[in-house]
Amino acid sequence: AESYLQGALIAAQIPDPMFTIEGHRMAGFCYQQGRRHTEALDQYLLAIRASLPLSRERRATTTLSLVLQDMLQLQNKRRAWILARYAEIYQTRIAQAHTRAEHQAMRFGAYADKEALGHIEADMHLRFEKAFQRARKNRERIIAHSDEFFRKIVAAGRLLLHPAWSGLPDIKHPLDKDIAEWCDPPEPAELPDPGELIADATSPEAVSPTQEVDVAQAEEIIG
Repeated sequence: AESYLQGALIAAQIPDPMFTIEGHRMAGFCYQQGRRHTEALDQYLLAIRASLPLSRERRATTTLSLVLQDMLQLQNKRRAWILARYAEIYQTRIAQAHTRAEHQAMRFGAYADKEALGHIEADMHLRFEKAFQRARKNRERIIAHSDEFFRKIVAAGRLLLHPAWSGLPDIKHPLDKDIAEWCDPPEPAELPDPGELIADATSPEAVSPTQEVDVAQAEEIIG
C-alpha cells in the first residue's frame, strides 16, 4: 500500500491523473485486503479527487469506476455482489436471445425471406429490451434500499461517470441507445448529495465492516 501511495504522489507531481488515480486505488485495495478500512477509504477518496480535473469522457478511460466499485464492496460487500450478479444475469439473457434468434433463422436455411428475418430480429430486440429493463429496475431497487453512504457512492458515479452508473459490471443498453431513447427507463433510486465524497479527502462517516456474501440469502433476493 505504501509503495502504491508513493507512486500516486509521484504521478501527481508530473502530473498524470490516470496514474495518480490508479496509485491511490491500489493503495486502497491493499489496505482493504488487510481489513484496514479507514485507510482504504482515505485512499479511494483521494483517487476520486484526482479525477476531478478530467472531463467525464477522460474519467471513463481511467480506473475510477473500479475505485467506486471497491468502495461499494468496502461499504457493503453483499449488496455490491448482488448488483454484479444482476449484470451477469443480464448478459446471460442477452446471449440466450442471440442464440434463440440464430436457431430460428437457421430453420429457414438459405431461403429465409427478408420479412421472416425481420420478425426474428424484432423479437430478439424485444427480448434485449426486457432483459435490460429488468436488470436496471432490479439494480435500482437494491440501491434504493441500501444505506446512505452506499447510495452516496452510486451518486458520485452518476455525477462523475454517467447518469445511469449503478456499479460494475456496467449495464449498457444492448442497442446502444441513449437514456432519452429508452422505452421504459426505470425510476432512479433517490440518492443523497455526493459532494462530501468529492470535496473531502476523508469522510466523517464510519464505514460498515465488510459483510461476507451469504449466497443463499442473496439469491433469494435476486429471485
